[in-house]
Amino acid sequence: MPEDVRARFAPVAYAPPVEPVDARYPLALTTGRLRDQWHGMSRTGTVGRLGGHAAGPCVQLHPGELQRRALGEGDLVRVRSRRGTLVLPAQASEEVRAGQAFIAMHWGEEVLGGADERGRRFGVNHLTLDAVDEVSGQPELKHTAVAVEPARLDWHYCVFGRVGAARWLALQRSLRQHFAAFGYCACVPLWSGHDDDGALLLRAAAATPPDPARLEAIEAEFGLAEADTLRYDDRQRFARRRIRTRGTVLMAAALGGEAAALAAEPWLRELFVSGLPAGVAPIQLMSSTRPAAAARARGRVVCSCLDVGEQQIRQLLAGYAGADPVGALGEALKCGTECGSCRPELTRIADEVRSNRREDLRLLSSPLSHAVGEGRG
Repeated sequence: MPEDVRARFAPVAYAPPVEPVDARYPLALTTGRLRDQWHGMSRTGTVGRLGGHAAGPCVQLHPGELQRRALGEGDLVRVRSRRGTLVLPAQASEEVRAGQAFIAMHWGEEVLGGADERGRRFGVNHLTLDAVDEVSGQPELKHTAVAVEPARLDWHYCVFGRVGAARWLALQRSLRQHFAAFGYCACVPLWSGHDDDGALLLRAAAATPPDPARLEAIEAEFGLAEADTLRYDDRQRFARRRIRTRGTVLMAAALGGEAAALAAEPWLRELFVSGLPAGVAPIQLMSSTRPAAAARARGRVVCSCLDVGEQQIRQLLAGYAGADPVGALGEALKCGTECGSCRPELTRIADEVRSNRREDLRLLSSPLSHAVGEGRG
């Protein structure tokens, strides 16, 4: 170390990306850290609460890129580079520029099913190239040329449940043996409302329905082979549903079939966290329609520290007209008052709600609005 301990700056000439985009690979993929996770998730990935903000692997694209490819939110896509292909759900994000794609660096082969041309399993970093900077040694993980196209996997599957804190990590490892049976598969910790539940979520999709025996083996690991499990099977449509409750607690659920068969997953996971409300019988959970007595979903978790959902935040902001919406949220819901990492997102949501309110007022005050209201439109 120099005696004066001053930093030494190295003049470095600009070098373009090693792998530029082209007609075959038109998008620039960048990888990075999720807000509530760290590197390989060896520690943060064991805390189900931290999975509430970003519950599983996905590829984020600008809404315009989804529109150009006739893709919808949550559609499965193939992300293809010169080194292999990953299948992931697509997610629209204004934080990603047109011409770019983003995948979190945490999604390795321990949680995500993927394979190269030789059938070897891999995670997201195998899409990237092994070029490194000559001066720093930093690998070029921030610019990889990729193509994104529809995956066309028509059979979908989801199973989740409380498996116990002492067992979930071993079970996650055991479930990896099934990854290769699906065109897409991901297995991640799930927030259940209690850190000691050790809950897991496995999502999968395939071009054709897999062997029912394999699905039964997976479901048995979640306790869905017990005698008190409610079962439904439509063998002609290859649809299935499994529900197991204990008192007012939803212990585990499995859904399989065409994409529409998984429409119940969001509200089932909401009941998984909050408990079954009064008036909802377990048999009602076998339907794809939310029970009338079930509370409105909290939406995606924004504040992981205090488990506050986006719908709760928007409902409060809808009636707030003050100058400090984030402060008001902190007082009412306590979100943003612990680690503070969610405060930028709280600000973004508040700005969006305020902007929508102004637009509504503008439309209400327009001449056309008055003419319609007076019956002259």
